[in-house]
Amino acid sequence: MRCVVLVLMALGLFVWEPLYFGATSSAHGENSFKDACIKYFEERKYDLAIDACSKAIVIDPNDANAYSARGLAYLAKGEHHLAIKDLTKAIKINPNYVAAYAGRGKAYLFKDKYDLAIKDFTKVIDIYPDAVAYAGRGFAYLLKGEYDPAIKDFSKAIELDPNYIDAYYGRGKTYFDKGEHDLAVKDFTKVIEINPNDIEAYTSRGLAFLYKDQYDLAIKDFTKAIKINPNDASTYVTRGNIYRYKGQYDLAIKDFTKAIELDPNYIDAYDSRGMLYFFRDEYDLAIRDFTKAIEIWGAYHNREKTYLTKGEYNSKLDEIVKTIDIASTYIHRGMAYFAKGEYDLTIKDFTKAFEITPSPLLQKILYAYDFKGLAYAARGDWKRAKLDLEKAVKITPKNPLAHYHLAFVLYKLGFKERAVKELKKAYELNPQIMEARGKDLTRPMAKSTLHFYAEEYLFAAEHLEAPKEYLAKAGKIFASKPPYLEIASVELFDENGDRLFSAGETGKVVVKITNSGKGPAYRISLKIASPFFKKELVIPKLAPGKTLTKSVSFKVPVRVKTQNVYADISLEAGKFSPEPVRVTFTTKAPIPPHFKITYRIDDDRVGESMGDGDGNVEPRETIELLVTVANTGKGPAKDVRVLLFSEDVDIIKKEARIGNLPPGASNTGKLVFFVPANVSKKEINFTISIKEALGIFGASTKLAFNIKKGGGKLYDYTVTTK
Repeated sequence: MRCVVLVLMALGLFVWEPLYFGATSSAHGENSFKDACIKYFEERKYDLAIDACSKAIVIDPNDANAYSARGLAYLAKGEHHLAIKDLTKAIKINPNYVAAYAGRGKAYLFKDKYDLAIKDFTKVIDIYPDAVAYAGRGFAYLLKGEYDPAIKDFSKAIELDPNYIDAYYGRGKTYFDKGEHDLAVKDFTKVIEINPNDIEAYTSRGLAFLYKDQYDLAIKDFTKAIKINPNDASTYVTRGNIYRYKGQYDLAIKDFTKAIELDPNYIDAYDSRGMLYFFRDEYDLAIRDFTKAIEIWGAYHNREKTYLTKGEYNSKLDEIVKTIDIASTYIHRGMAYFAKGEYDLTIKDFTKAFEITPSPLLQKILYAYDFKGLAYAARGDWKRAKLDLEKAVKITPKNPLAHYHLAFVLYKLGFKERAVKELKKAYELNPQIMEARGKDLTRPMAKSTLHFYAEEYLFAAEHLEAPKEYLAKAGKIFASKPPYLEIASVELFDENGDRLFSAGETGKVVVKITNSGKGPAYRISLKIASPFFKKELVIPKLAPGKTLTKSVSFKVPVRVKTQNVYADISLEAGKFSPEPVRVTFTTKAPIPPHFKITYRIDDDRVGESMGDGDGNVEPRETIELLVTVANTGKGPAKDVRVLLFSEDVDIIKKEARIGNLPPGASNTGKLVFFVPANVSKKEINFTISIKEALGIFGASTKLAFNIKKGGGKLYDYTVTTK
């Protein structure tokens, strides 16, 4: 369909030429630059016109004609901001300047400022009410979405000029947007009667026929447009889509391929051809085309971001539309990956679609949560599937597929009552849903995908009536060549290799799974549970004759007792689930350390201390408190730290790392504090705390120092373990 912008470009640009350059007085006499300005403008040599007009304005800053001509030249070049600036100046000099109002009205249309455009075109109508002025205002109303006043203005333009093609086209476009396709066809037909070679009239009428489901007439019009101009790629794409609606896939692919030949960077052509390959179950070809569309969009998007930075890209609507289109392409490619059983790539594409269209409205358009949740479900990640499908139901409550897929996921998670409720909702929204879902079972998709669809269908058939042929197909897919799963072995490993799982130690469970059956197993859930931990791993597929090894790490609690502990290992694969296995292992309680703390006051001028070196705690001194920690117990202590707390002084260094202390070992750390000059207390109080890695064998003691007392001797303190 003809872009309204193209119509605006042609709309009355020269229709008021006699009024452009009326006589104006010039204080500077003859101005040859003004003559050149007007001459170049009329010859459509806009750069030369702009240069000459600028020189004319220097000679006569009050020459409205020069401003108008330069503004219209800017308008023709697409520099709308500069056009508005010059045309506004021309209007200020001459408040009845028709051409300036008309040109500025068009510039406002390009800037999406429809109310200002309407105001300018109304002014033109007041001064010079011809067909072009009414059509200009009609396009402003059309772009604003006010269809009735647009139709009224286009009709007035036609009354004034019965052969005005753009007025018929504008009114036809307005009727089309209102959904009155019969009237749209009538106006586009009138355009064709006046100009039998008007390509845009044929394509616009073809689209109106398409919306009337008159596919053959639509194809006939697009074929005529192609005959007039065989080099327009967009016409081939639209005709190709009409062939697709008719189910004539070969002809559609031929048109999309021709469009790509004419324009190798035509995103819509690749996406449309990719969808046809998808419908024909040619998934690799579909993925190839979707990928090409995405690559082209990536290059375009980076370029457009540069334009936006420079302020050269006016309409954000086009950017939004392009974003929705490419997000759809990611969804389409994700669907193709899903059909091939490549669920991780499916999820990756759906996630990307969300990244570029974060608006909930766009997500609603794309149904992306439904598709993404379905991919998680097919992979056996039921919890993530539930999260996404619940979002899908919330955002698109009338989407039956979202309710259908959510029902199965809820069933797999054990929410049977909710599952049945969602399934009935899906049927309420689409009573033919079992017919539609059954057809998917006949498509040549990956075995894992068909297996998922079959299992889902069999569940739904327990509560909804299903066509017998599809029910039999689902049963055959699901039951053919069953797997035989076994937990072949379970091994446990501790961190230090002594076969005892000590407090705070990291352990590992290694499970070997085999499938000795004749068919693959899908969406296997490996669950490991003990009093200490619970883990779940999803295995998308295990082929027949294959063995898979999975490992899970866990942390032994620090307050564990010495005892025998069990771990239950199970595989959940529907009716193919094997018997669970229980293994036992021994935990070892920690042997407590015992801490002895000694400390010494250092107030010399070496290191971080600053004082008189007499070993006394005095005002204005910086004291190093050297703390020695000895482990006199039977158990080791790891990562020992000493911490200092006080409300009476300024703590400069409140923590010292002692390190590991095996039984009998000791180490010294340094803490630092400053005694304020205005300290009023005779005695200052401290708390020293000992921390270790397990966090259960700490120690603490309280200290008190008399100001100006101490003598520098060594004080020994013993602190018992908590």
